[in-house]
Amino acid sequence: MSLKFIKIETNVRWQCSLMFKLIILILSVNNLSVVVAQNQITSTEPSDPLDTRTTTSEFENVEEVKTGDAKYSNILKLTKRKLDVSDKYTDVNSFRPSQEPGSDLEWLLNIYNPHFWNPEKLPGYWNISKNCQQDMHVYLAALRNGSAWAAKMTDSSGRYSSQFFFGNDFWLGSHTLCEELQNGKTNIIVPPFVAQFYVAKMFVQLHPVFTPSPRIVSLGVCLPKECKPIDIKKLLEANTPNQPHRVFQVLKVRPVPGEYQLWKDKKVHLLATVIIVILVLMVLGSLYETILVNRQARIDARQRHAVKSNNNEDIHSLKIRSHLNSVMSPVVDDKEQLKISDSDISGDDETITGE
Repeated sequence: MSLKFIKIETNVRWQCSLMFKLIILILSVNNLSVVVAQNQITSTEPSDPLDTRTTTSEFENVEEVKTGDAKYSNILKLTKRKLDVSDKYTDVNSFRPSQEPGSDLEWLLNIYNPHFWNPEKLPGYWNISKNCQQDMHVYLAALRNGSAWAAKMTDSSGRYSSQFFFGNDFWLGSHTLCEELQNGKTNIIVPPFVAQFYVAKMFVQLHPVFTPSPRIVSLGVCLPKECKPIDIKKLLEANTPNQPHRVFQVLKVRPVPGEYQLWKDKKVHLLATVIIVILVLMVLGSLYETILVNRQARIDARQRHAVKSNNNEDIHSLKIRSHLNSVMSPVVDDKEQLKISDSDISGDDETITGE
């Protein structure tokens, strides 16, 4: 009887252990399916995907279960490890270094966006001149109403488009189009004020992950001419306030074409001075060379004249000598004939005396 009871007790323990293991497995699979369903639901929500974060809190109850079996504990450890790895890629701080509302790209897009400006209350309106406020009110109201000339003004201005994180620091727009929209010959409706194209140099720095070093961005805007560079500077800075991880400052605003004058540039003065000095040296060198050439020519002429005069004297003396020779040759001949005749006479006398 005791052996039967022992066998029955062993079977009951084995069955209980098997049932307990099955229950734990079912609970684990059920919890995994719940987490997967929650992730699918949160991934379809229209909110910022960076705000959906998967943690291991759903599996805390599974971790606390004591299975007493190494196989199931290894499964739980592996699941926990996978969730820890996924947390690194779903952590908000790993994708959004700055804690300000909105993304950095959205912040860049809104640095200059007249569609968000209130015509009745401009950003920093208390620091902007009255004439600029009036023309800006007309411009922004027309832009909201869909006026063609206001849309063209905005379209000719520059703005952030893309590739800022890859070195695009020039958001220039088009100065030519800003001038063209005021041409009454090619446009039926022109702005009720004179438009001017400006270029603003801006200091921009985001989180070090995005901008390890500060960036100098050039922004071109087409705005009313009554808005002076100081007005545009205050308008842009008031529209884009600084934040802990986002620094924005307008360094300089200048109209295009600006007040630059060529003859007031020191570099032009230096270049002109160098050119004038070189020209003066060239002229002096040419004059000196001309003087040397003329002097050498006179010396050569004198030498040629001296040689020629010497040659003429030699020729003249030769002529005189030849003339004298021609004159004296008959005399010599006569002398010789006389000598011959004298010798003949003397011979005859000798013969006569001999006889």
